[in-house]
Amino acid sequence: MTTIRNDARTATTNSTTNSTTNTTTKPTKTTTAPKTTATANDDVEAMPATAPKTTATTTAKHLPADELARQTKAIDAATSKGPLDEKARGALIRDLTALPAADFRAVMSDQARVQKLMSAVDGDDRATVLGVFVKKGVVGVEPSDQTPPTSPFAPVPPQVPGLLRDDTSAAPALRQAILDENLGRVAIYKEQFSEYVDAYHDAVDEAPTMSALRDLGPRAVSRLPVDMPGVATNSAENRAYRNARGLLDIPNATNERIFDRRHRLNDTDVAGTSLTGEAELALMVGPKKGPQAAIGGKVEGTVGPDLHVETGAHGLVGGFAKDDFGVTIDHNGAFVGLGVVGFGVHANEKELTLDGKLGPVTGSAGLGEDRMSFGMGVAVHPHVAGASVHAGIGAKATYQGVKSADRASFRSSSHVDFFDSPPELTSGRSWSSLPAEVRSEYAQLGWTDGEWTKKADLARFARRAR
Repeated sequence: MTTIRNDARTATTNSTTNSTTNTTTKPTKTTTAPKTTATANDDVEAMPATAPKTTATTTAKHLPADELARQTKAIDAATSKGPLDEKARGALIRDLTALPAADFRAVMSDQARVQKLMSAVDGDDRATVLGVFVKKGVVGVEPSDQTPPTSPFAPVPPQVPGLLRDDTSAAPALRQAILDENLGRVAIYKEQFSEYVDAYHDAVDEAPTMSALRDLGPRAVSRLPVDMPGVATNSAENRAYRNARGLLDIPNATNERIFDRRHRLNDTDVAGTSLTGEAELALMVGPKKGPQAAIGGKVEGTVGPDLHVETGAHGLVGGFAKDDFGVTIDHNGAFVGLGVVGFGVHANEKELTLDGKLGPVTGSAGLGEDRMSFGMGVAVHPHVAGASVHAGIGAKATYQGVKSADRASFRSSSHVDFFDSPPELTSGRSWSSLPAEVRSEYAQLGWTDGEWTKKADLARFARRAR
């Protein structure tokens, strides 16, 4: 479907002076500020309201009666012939465009004539004729709405397109053309809004500091009307419009993105399931029949629930092996093996992990205050070039629940969102003057003494600039 251009910044209901062009362009991907974002109105060009190089610009308010009768007869004759060839379509559009607005409205007050006209054209031609109805003021256009960015550091939201106003008394074919045009504009806007949301999420993921994250401001809310202009809420046209519009403002994904980024910037784990791959290698140094010392280490890589990847390496603090008995000590625990059976305990600030071995198969189970993990692997002890080697690989899944501190922030009595300025900051209070429990609540939202002071200084500067 071709979508007609609507420069709704100057459009008013029942009156429009829009210019239109011949080109339909693909929507431009939303980019972050200071780059600009194309809007549905700017990207989607119209079929021309008049045929190229044949536009008759009429400055008179009315044609002479005989000329008006001739053109009306020509329009009726053209629309009575069924499918029109290219030449006939061009002539019809010239006749329609040549009518002054007042005469056009008078001629098109006959809904039977409008029905025949709109039924005689389709595709691009129907969009072109609809453009004439808009230009002549028969079909009204709602003003478009340029949604402002929430921050100079955030991506620019797309412009909400001006929708055509339906008229329940209009001919069915014209009403269908209006509905199809609106659905086309909605489809373009939804694509642009989705690109804006993706760009905002990218900006969240790339925020280098908590301050930079807060400077983005919240994601803009779509202002696309919930209902189509000019129709009843429960009408078939409005149901079709609502189905096409869908739900544009489900904030869950954005809120989770912001919450996860806050955790990353605070160097804390993100809620959800993480997958970790591990590989360890140690060389057993010492007499072949006597005590041996282990020298080696372990590398690991983790993919978090937000697809964030972390890698790490740990060296062995020490190890000892003799015959079927061995002890290995690493960065957070120890493992004791006796023949094909082994048992170990590892602990850190996050969880307590129990390790086991039965033959070449290894396993682990960990439990923390808000997390649990399970792992499986394989460990072997080959002899390489006369030396004894310990090698192992494994995989582990970890589920991190919502932490106690986060639950406390959800229950916070301050009711201050991450992007809001706390009332104490707005009133000029210093960080140190806040009660300890209030500072603790704000700290859950990423506030620090330095961030508080910076925002206070910016607020004072803004007040002086007024």
